[in-house]
Amino acid sequence: MRITVEIPDKLAKKFNKKFKPVDRKKIIKQAVQEKIKNEIALEEDPFFKWAEKPIKCKEKDLARNHDKYLYG
Repeated sequence: MRITVEIPDKLAKKFNKKFKPVDRKKIIKQAVQEKIKNEIALEEDPFFKWAEKPIKCKEKDLARNHDKYLYG
């Protein structure tokens, strides 16, 4: 599969100047794989799974005292 991505000229020029044509494909592939790995890690993080389930309570606005709770 081929994917075309547009990046700003300034960034493309720096990328092309820094890396040889034979290395560019490998570098981009590694960057995409790392991004996917990090996203999957976030999806599996217990905190984010816990945060998906809303907590029921009497308060309608849980952010009401947020700053006071955090900063005193």
